[in-house]
Amino acid sequence: MGIFLVNSQRDEVYQYLLVDVGAIADMTTLIRGGELHLARRLRVRFEEDMRLLDQIGWEPKGRKDVYAITLASDEIRSIFRRLLAYVLQIIDEPGAKSTVVLSRAAGMAEIASIVLNELPGGTRRPVS
Repeated sequence: MGIFLVNSQRDEVYQYLLVDVGAIADMTTLIRGGELHLARRLRVRFEEDMRLLDQIGWEPKGRKDVYAITLASDEIRSIFRRLLAYVLQIIDEPGAKSTVVLSRAAGMAEIASIVLNELPGGTRRPVS
């Protein structure tokens, strides 16, 4: 069984995946700095992100009502824990943030929490 995302949830996840993938620039620095263990961990992270993009689509806006994520539970858990940690950092970080940034981060935190709570069974029904 997998996890299901409705189109709006998919679009939020997509946006945060792009932010995560943006860290690819760190790969060269890590390799040149001899931090090969960290570079390999980063590669695994990107591979997970790419597999999720393969399932939810690479286009900026989703075209389906519901998206099934059928990756292994451990992989889904890894991705959504990472996304949750990132948005919680945004929310908790001191400094001025727009209402839109905080609202989107809170929305992603909710999506990630829902997905994580449904693992490993993946039986959640999509909600609009």
